Amino acid sequence: MELLRQAQAGRLKLDDRVAIKQVQMVGGSGVLQFFGDASSAISLRDLAVLMIVLSDNTATNILIDQVGMANVNDTLAHLGLAQTRLQRRMIDTAAQRAGRENLSTPREMTTLLELLHGGKVLDASHTAALLEILKYPKENASPLRNGLPDGIALANKGGSLPGVRCDSGIVLLPDRPYVISVMTTYGHDSHAAERAISEVSRRVFEYFERLARSNAQGVRLP
Repeated sequence: MELLRQAQAGRLKLDDRVAIKQVQMVGGSGVLQFFGDASSAISLRDLAVLMIVLSDNTATNILIDQVGMANVNDTLAHLGLAQTRLQRRMIDTAAQRAGRENLSTPREMTTLLELLHGGKVLDASHTAALLEILKYPKENASPLRNGLPDGIALANKGGSLPGVRCDSGIVLLPDRPYVISVMTTYGHDSHAAERAISEVSRRVFEYFERLARSNAQGVRLP
């Protein structure tokens, strides 16, 4: 979101290309860690695609460096999000040991997504550009997606760490879009956590689908 905000402000261009250097590469998820040293240059937009679709840690870190961690947090604060903070780069174990973790809450994530969908963060064209990326199919099955019927568009980003599984998104239900964020912690079974998120997603969809197909008096419409 900060990337698109800075593009909107003219501070950078989404088609600006960045050389991928070995010193920037980190392990974990993603493919950029396997690239040759400075053998490729990738646009900022495509780095964002890799970050969202593949959870590419190297792409994420490059974008953090491009937009500035302090700028990300300033924007979050400006939007009234007091508990959502970016405090470390990906695969920074020293920062983790020091207690610097990237934080949010389901309430603040849904607030952020509601502001985004409502055009309160970016202008119409940059909002559409970000939603387009968030709607791309993810490499790993999204727990939120698994709770939705086929054909329902979802703009989302999930995440995981040992013991933690999260997924947040905008469900683009016709006539009744809604935001949802589910986070699990202290888990010992990632598959169980994903099943729990999917079940919450399924039940929330059923609720909003009933609202979408009913009138103000609760009568189901044909």
